[in-house]
Formats: sequence, structure tokens, C-alpha cells
Amino acid sequence: MKKFKYFIGTFCLLFILFLTVSANAGLTVTNEETEIWGGHIVKFFDLTFDSSYAYDGEALTKASRGFSKLDKVIVFGKGNYQFEYDMTNEKVKVFGPAPPIVYEEQHSADLDGQFTLDYPAAFIVSVVRSGGTAYPVIYSGTTTLGTDTSCLPNGIDDGTRTGVSAYTPSTTYFVTYATQAWQDLYKLYVENELLTGAGVTRHTISGNTIFGLQSVKFGGAVSGCTPIDWADTAAAGEFGVDFGDYVAAGHSGATQAVCKIATGDEAVYMTYLKSPPVNSWLENHYIRDEDSTSGTSTVLLDRPLLLWLNSGYAVDNGNASLQIVLQDQPVFYKGDLLATGDNGVSGVSEIKPAWGFRGSAPDLTSLAQELTDEQVWQVHEGSVAIEHATYLFGHPWEIPNLVPLEIKNTTDLSGLNGVRVIMIGR
Repeated sequence: MKKFKYFIGTFCLLFILFLTVSANAGLTVTNEETEIWGGHIVKFFDLTFDSSYAYDGEALTKASRGFSKLDKVIVFGKGNYQFEYDMTNEKVKVFGPAPPIVYEEQHSADLDGQFTLDYPAAFIVSVVRSGGTAYPVIYSGTTTLGTDTSCLPNGIDDGTRTGVSAYTPSTTYFVTYATQAWQDLYKLYVENELLTGAGVTRHTISGNTIFGLQSVKFGGAVSGCTPIDWADTAAAGEFGVDFGDYVAAGHSGATQAVCKIATGDEAVYMTYLKSPPVNSWLENHYIRDEDSTSGTSTVLLDRPLLLWLNSGYAVDNGNASLQIVLQDQPVFYKGDLLATGDNGVSGVSEIKPAWGFRGSAPDLTSLAQELTDEQVWQVHEGSVAIEHATYLFGHPWEIPNLVPLEIKNTTDLSGLNGVRVIMIGR
């Protein structure tokens, strides 16, 4: 009998210790205090996170803290971090500073060719298979994929990491995209708008001017549409897009986007960015329809490239387009770009962009000239000139009004402790 009492006492002590010290895997609870307010139990305690954060939140259940019902949970912010308690799933979500643009984020596709980006996307710039083959996005939604294409099977959603489906399974992909930390840009996103109009000329239903083009799909096509110069004649599978610079027959200038597609009797869906507010930071950093200079295996833009706004392609002259492929080395300034032996494949319509200046601001004294010089793109054809280059110029650290996002999966938060929580319930 004494042994049984000893066993029960030890079990109770261990159970109480478990409730006091630990929540669930990923979180440790300390300094817990309990008070009774009327008919409510109120607990105050601190949280310590571990070395591998689980995206969608770390479990902190009511049962682990001795509650049968929760009325309210308050998690106080600390440092650069903000917190949200998911009452339905009983988890603590962590939000922090996030990059406005992610350059060539690497992912391994599964057996179905699918993978998930690290952050919720606001605009996809390029999807490139390892080895350099471009896989332009053709649609936001479930669709049959053509050779060397990709889609966003669930589209882009608020606060949800964006999924990508690519034609080739079980291989590595690199994705460049703007994240939803850049809310000013994300507010411009229009997904799968059905275009109207007779014959080959189509207009956006909303009357928006196109600020940036992500994808175009027509009818049952599996390859999407290749964007070309508006002034050229659209052939099958091609889409002449105007970023509001033309004033010609059938086009109303900067007030509404007008697009041409060779197939005039099928439904056409376009995903794009509409024009931002007048005199906004985005409008003031917008380059529309710049005719760039060509050289030997290079193309020069007038300004430092921040975000390319014609997803997957650069429009060439003469009814052609260049596909955006992989820049296989970090590029911080112009002098880094043209590496020995990095000249690509002759005769292939591809372009390797230098994605501007990454990370922290460089030394403005030593790189002052580089910051004001042209932006270089490496091309595989010395005679190529990009017509109607449309992009945002500047540097990532200049982007205003960024908002926090849920931090990346597996982020090490072992240094994050003393996060104060108030839990109220019964």
C-alpha cells in the first residue's frame, strides 16, 4: 500500500512538473503563475522557443496548461517578433521581418512536380529548372501543364505560402518572387481576370492599366501565352501586351490595358499587377517600355534592376521573346556579373538577369559609381536588344511600408525566450 501511494504521489508530481515546465514539442513554459478572476482561471507564463520553428505555429494546447476551455490568449511581442495565437489549432504563430523580394529560392519538386515557397508570394518573376531551363508560370489555378511550364495550383492567397507545380517532377527549381511583406505591391495583384473584346484585341474587364504581367492563359491551352512586342503581329500562342505606353488604333493609351492574341474566339485569362496610386513610391520607381542597349553578350538597362515586371520573359524586337533563366552566381554590383565561361548557350533565346543589389546596402563610398551605373543583363546573343523593358528600379533596402510575415519553416528561434503569455479560461 505504501509503494502504491508512493507511485501515485510521484506520478502526480511528474505530471505537475510537466504542466509547469513544458507545453508541447517546440515550446518550453516557465515562470507560470495562476490567479482566479471571478469564475475564470488566469495563467501568466513565459515561453521559450526551440531551434526549429514549425511553420503554421508551435503547439500550445489548453490541456497542456490545465484548461478545459479557453476564452482568450494574449501573447506579447518581443524584439522584432510579433505573435498570434490560433485558437482553432491551439498554436502560437511567430511573425517577423521578411524580405520583400526573394532571389532564386531553391526547392526540390516532389513526384508530382510540386513544391511550396518559403513565403506567401505577391508576384512571381521567374521559375527556372536547375541547369537553366525556364518554366514560365502560365496560370494561377489547376491546369494541365505543357512542356517546360509551371502554374500556381492554388493561386496566391493572403498569408498562405504559395505552392508551385512544374512540368518536370523530382528536380530542383529556383524561384524569384516578391513576397507579401511588400503589401503595397501585393494590393495591385489581380488574378485570372477574364478579358473581353472581339477578335484578337482584348481589354481588362476592370479597365486597369497593366503595371506588371505574371501570366496569360487562353482556352484549353497548356502552354500559356508568350508575351511579345505590342507592335508585332501575334501568332498562335503569342500575346502582345501593352504596358500603357501606346496610343494607336484600338488602344486608349495609359487608361486601360489592351492586349492582342492570335486566337480571337477563346476565353483569355490574365494575372497581373494593376497601376499603383499616383505619386506613390511604386509609380515613382517604375520604368515602362524602355528600349535597352545591346552589346556583346550584354544588355544594358538605364537603372539598377529591382523587380522585373514581365514574368518569365524579356520582350525582344522582331516578334520574339527571351526566356529568363538562372544567374548562377550572386550579383551585388555590375563588376560581378560577367564571369569567365558563363556565356550560356549560343543560339538559345535566353537571358541571365543580375537581380540588382542583394542583402545589406553596400559601401556607398567605394561602390558609388556602381550604384549609379547601368544595370547589366547577360544574354546569349550579342545582337539582341530588349524592347519595352518594364521594371522597378532601386534597391531592396529602399522599399517602404514592409509588414512582418510568418517566419520561415525550421527557423532557429532558440534565442527567443521570455515571451510573456496570458491565458484565460476555465
